[in-house]
Amino acid sequence: MTNNEIAELQTQFVAKRNDLIREIKVSGKSYKPRELKVINYMISKIQPASQVDDYFKISIEGFIKACNLKWDEDNKWNNIVYIKKILEDIGIKKWWVKDKERAKVEHLIGWFRNVDHDEEMVSFRFDEKIYPYLFALTKDKNYTQYQLINSLQMDGKYSIRTYELLLSYFFATEKEKKIKFKIETFRELMDLGKIYPAFKDLRKNVIEPSMKDINRFANNMRVEWRVSKKAKGNKTIEIEFTMRRLTENEHADVMENQIRMDEV
Repeated sequence: MTNNEIAELQTQFVAKRNDLIREIKVSGKSYKPRELKVINYMISKIQPASQVDDYFKISIEGFIKACNLKWDEDNKWNNIVYIKKILEDIGIKKWWVKDKERAKVEHLIGWFRNVDHDEEMVSFRFDEKIYPYLFALTKDKNYTQYQLINSLQMDGKYSIRTYELLLSYFFATEKEKKIKFKIETFRELMDLGKIYPAFKDLRKNVIEPSMKDINRFANNMRVEWRVSKKAKGNKTIEIEFTMRRLTENEHADVMENQIRMDEV
């Protein structure tokens, strides 16, 4: 597989309903960056004409190389074992979502209905319950879309999740957007569970690494953040993010970073 073929795979688009981005929770068992990259690569295979029963097929080589994962040139079986492990870890993650029409009803959903492989290809179908969150999204326009490559370079544990969460509030027609979160709301949206209860740890391990990744690699926005409200005793209770579109020079810098990545 050539670098140009890999680059073409990486420039496909990922699209998700905003409520999927905000509601996906697996009881504090955070997704690893490689799992999110694989999920997003699989989602990028969905086209406007795709149907809920469609089987999608991806070459194992394309799968691993497009996601910037470790490819073993000498042992094909190692690559199969590697991608199987990632898919197993994704497959066991399930979460509850609220029914859109019945207020007291929730559905337990996961990502896949079927996943199969041979020596060369992985075939899969998405869980039918996740269909409304991934398919035919242009009908209601309540969705977030970005190029796959934006997330592929982000290696911070919470960077991709933070990026998607903020982007879900930043509409394509807006040049700048401010969004505030109560600390507990932000923790819940990030599915942190009991991790990093102190704000200094949340800042060090979640917020700052995510801002660094987003501002270096995302080709569609820049983000700044600040503490917007404190309670008695100087306790931080609210944070604010300011998102804006890139300048021409900033966009050129991101594209140069992406070219460097393709050459690695």
